[in-house]
Amino acid sequence: MGSSRKEILSNMLQAEIISPNNIERLASLKKEGVEFRDTLNLQIDELCEIEHPPLRDKPEEMRLKKKEYRALYAERGVYCYFSWRRICVHILEEDLLYILRTARNHNVIGKDEQKCFGEIVIAIAGLSVGSSAARIAVLLGARRLRIADKDYIGPSNLNRMLCGVQDIGRLKAETVAESLYETDPYLDLFASSSAINNETIDQFLGDHDAAAGIIIDEVDDLDA
Repeated sequence: MGSSRKEILSNMLQAEIISPNNIERLASLKKEGVEFRDTLNLQIDELCEIEHPPLRDKPEEMRLKKKEYRALYAERGVYCYFSWRRICVHILEEDLLYILRTARNHNVIGKDEQKCFGEIVIAIAGLSVGSSAARIAVLLGARRLRIADKDYIGPSNLNRMLCGVQDIGRLKAETVAESLYETDPYLDLFASSSAINNETIDQFLGDHDAAAGIIIDEVDDLDA
């Protein structure tokens, strides 16, 4: 795969990560009527529980430890704006949120395996059945994905895609990307609604450090 190839595919959307210091942007969203949700303390509390399991049987000690955590991590939050939902959520920084969302994977995947899985690029072409593969990969801690499908959701897709009747007629790639970002707003996600064919396959699979290490083919044919 040469670096001189023509860039044909384009990325569709991203979750917007906003620094709490970007007062102008946050004020603009509030003025536009965007809903703000602040669950930062709940996230910090669970981080404390995960990192201090022996204190779960000692309520008073746990309460004091959570108080320490809230003071320690109060400045470790950012805002994440999901434009498609018009919701802005106060969340922990990337490394801390990753600890939280993979905490219960430890009986399934080891610490070193988790790190490796988070670094590898996973490419999924075809997002009917492939949407479930993408979803499971992110739930297990995948952080770098490339997904593509040129088709729209039809009623017959509802038996194998996590979507509803309100999504009929929407692009599969866009719908799946939104769902994945809502699980992890920090994903390194490339989502395309272009066909994967001889002209686009090299760009889709990537190269160098961004080359796909896992490829999942769920297309009906190459031009899908």
